[in-house]
Amino acid sequence: MNLSGKLKYVTIASLALSTIVGPDAALAEADWSSVTIDNDLFVGNDNGYTSGIYYSWFDTPDNNKPEPGLLARAMMWSISGRGPAAIEVSVKTIGQSVVTPDDITLEDPPRPPDDMPYGGLLFYSDSWVKVYATQAEKIGVTLGIVGKYSFAEQSQTFIHKVLGGDEPKGWDTQLNDEIVFQFSRGQVWKS
Repeated sequence: MNLSGKLKYVTIASLALSTIVGPDAALAEADWSSVTIDNDLFVGNDNGYTSGIYYSWFDTPDNNKPEPGLLARAMMWSISGRGPAAIEVSVKTIGQSVVTPDDITLEDPPRPPDDMPYGGLLFYSDSWVKVYATQAEKIGVTLGIVGKYSFAEQSQTFIHKVLGGDEPKGWDTQLNDEIVFQFSRGQVWKS
């Protein structure tokens, strides 16, 4: 399959996925959702990052009083509370990211310091955004797993089989299973 055939297939698959996910978002008056698909096929070189798929949903009720998610509540103390917010949004994301070395055809690839290991991350992220007249604040908590339970091997093998790519042979060397987490806090100002 040539590159335009692969891109056509990925586009059709993306549209099919959005028709599965989209109806729930279309039924809600103010809620939004998004699907993001990344793949090194789009740019022809992965530079370590192979692929990612993310589904996010945004809670923006009409009365603008969404409830922060359970994980985001752990960071609420860091919100400054500079008066009433114009917009408050609760954002939840489920996703998977995959990284691999440059040469996926080797069964036991060497690990040069400038190359990526085989690894995947399966995660859930819970964020809270408050937008004021002249600034915005964001907090977030992400919880996930790396290693075989990220199912990155199965994802990459499936996609490469469908698109006719090289068979990835080094997944036996992937990162060990570990629970990971991240706390984030950001602030932006209107210029």
